[in-house]
Amino acid sequence: MSKLKLLVGYKIWFEIETKEGTIPLLGEQKIRLLEAIRETGSINKASHLLGIDFKKAWQMIDSINEKISPEKIVISSKGGKGGTKLTELGEEILSQYRELHDIFQKALEESKQERIILEKKKEISIEDTC
Repeated sequence: MSKLKLLVGYKIWFEIETKEGTIPLLGEQKIRLLEAIRETGSINKASHLLGIDFKKAWQMIDSINEKISPEKIVISSKGGKGGTKLTELGEEILSQYRELHDIFQKALEESKQERIILEKKKEISIEDTC
């Protein structure tokens, strides 16, 4: 009889409400890109740091900015001379995302302690639950 152990995971993403419904704005990959842009001051350097294609990084940023237009999350100077930075809105979104991530992570860590106790009391197999 094989045992099945279930693990809990989660993903967080932000969505925007539109007339047509909600559309995804950004999740972990775009958050990491925003953090790398804040760190490096450059989309090119950020894309290299994350190992993603520069064109894809630009598309990700354009996608975010387009969805929240006329607001922007990231601004770049023309010609790549002055660098790239997060706007105040971009910083706030990043902060809110990380705050939510920390809350979920803490809850997950606390629930793992509870599951360990439950696993010691009873091992559940697939056959037991069918």
